[in-house]
Amino acid sequence: MSYALDLAVVAVIAVCAAIGYAKGFVRYAIKLLGTITCVILSLVISDMAAPAVYNDIVAPRIERSLERRLEDFDVVSTVRAGLSDKGEDIGLTDEELREALSDSGSLPQAIEKAAVKSGQTAEKAAALKDKADRFFSGEMASDVLEEAGYNNYDKISETLEITSAKAYDAVRAFASGEDNKKGIEYIVYHIIDGPVTTLIRFALFVIFMILLEALLAVVFMIAGVLDHLPAVSGANRAGGLILGAAKGCLYILLAAWIAARIVASEGFVSSGLFENTFLFKYFFKIFFS
Repeated sequence: MSYALDLAVVAVIAVCAAIGYAKGFVRYAIKLLGTITCVILSLVISDMAAPAVYNDIVAPRIERSLERRLEDFDVVSTVRAGLSDKGEDIGLTDEELREALSDSGSLPQAIEKAAVKSGQTAEKAAALKDKADRFFSGEMASDVLEEAGYNNYDKISETLEITSAKAYDAVRAFASGEDNKKGIEYIVYHIIDGPVTTLIRFALFVIFMILLEALLAVVFMIAGVLDHLPAVSGANRAGGLILGAAKGCLYILLAAWIAARIVASEGFVSSGLFENTFLFKYFFKIFFS
């Protein structure tokens, strides 16, 4: 993969430089200004469109997928089994445990209060709180992901930044209804929405960039913008060569920026993929350190 990225760097710069040499400095300068305009427009449009694409198109599909995957998931049974694995018999009925899991405060503290209320000793309730705290901080999210068919918990947890607060809110959402709908909605619109929207934003940027550049080329051709320019001279060709190489570097910088943003903020891709290259890493390190 590293060799492919380096070959792409060489190919993009070489092709752009060759086109610049053929067209000359003046013609290519006009086209470069058009490209910069396309970049700015693509950034603005993709930033505006990404949330709508996620909410209206992607999120409903993720919801349906999670509904199928978590059809048999029960948060009460999961918490009971998780604490049982830690050697703790909760001693609460399903109704009492569900009420505790719906509490607006700290869930381990809510379980402790419910245990005391049910007649358990303060020592046993405190031990239950301690085990619940550790369970919600790690195993709970892992169990839910496993139930949904995802096994790489550590990577997913880091990517989605699953904090204790998010874990508590997700549990409360699952405990507030019988069909898991609120819990799934919380996952879709409060946990995975950020990373997925970021990926959509970059995908839209690339799509709009290609479309706008193609549209610009058609407009130039129809309007005859370049038809009345003077013939290309030797000096003009040399300037076009340099400008073409600069445009190629611009494309590589855009690719490096996208790669760095994805690596830094979402964690879907390891930085080593880009840092182990010979050429692309120099562009990549401008945006990622």
